[in-house]
Amino acid sequence: MLQKTSMIILAGAFSTLLVSPASARFNQCLPEVEQKLAELNINKSVINKISVLARRQSGQNTNRIIGYDATVSFKNCRGHLAIEMNRVCHVKQVYSRNECRFPGVPAY
Repeated sequence: MLQKTSMIILAGAFSTLLVSPASARFNQCLPEVEQKLAELNINKSVINKISVLARRQSGQNTNRIIGYDATVSFKNCRGHLAIEMNRVCHVKQVYSRNECRFPGVPAY
């Protein structure tokens, strides 16, 4: 009985590993976001929140992740910094929205 229970637990853990890589990339992208913030000389003390969401391919019956979008909100300005990344978290584009402005970053 113990062996059967262990096999079920192992099978469950293995299936979780097979499913989790796409969702686990949310956390994997955080180092790239933090690196970009450091490159832009943005002090962590002014950051209110960092959110990373998956961008999915549109179309019928698809759930394929094509990239990730990070949104960084701040304590000292109304708006946010947007960081667009590909499927492997490589930064493709950075821009700011509303009142937030950063040297060398396009604002829209």
